[in-house]
Amino acid sequence: MTELKLLISAYACRPHEGSEPNIGWSLVQELAKTHQIWVLTRANNQPAIAAELAAHPIDNLQVLYCDLPQQLQKLNQGQKHGAVCTITSGKSSPTASPAACIQKLALI
Repeated sequence: MTELKLLISAYACRPHEGSEPNIGWSLVQELAKTHQIWVLTRANNQPAIAAELAAHPIDNLQVLYCDLPQQLQKLNQGQKHGAVCTITSGKSSPTASPAACIQKLALI
């Protein structure tokens, strides 16, 4: 199989957690076994992901952290994260620097 370069938007992506965060993490972890993966996720996931990658490095995985502006983060209060997830999927920030990593990606 040809190795692909994939950018994945995973709003919830955290190792060792249940439900949605673990699904996001498991997906990118599994895909990184055979493909080059860039995952775009929320900045609040950084401590858990950094700790996991320090203990168990994944060569084909690059993590880009990106959050909404403060005024839009209010949408996430009270479990209204569906709207935030949609907006996050199409948003990038200087901390994410997607232009630096989007090089001949096979799928976004």
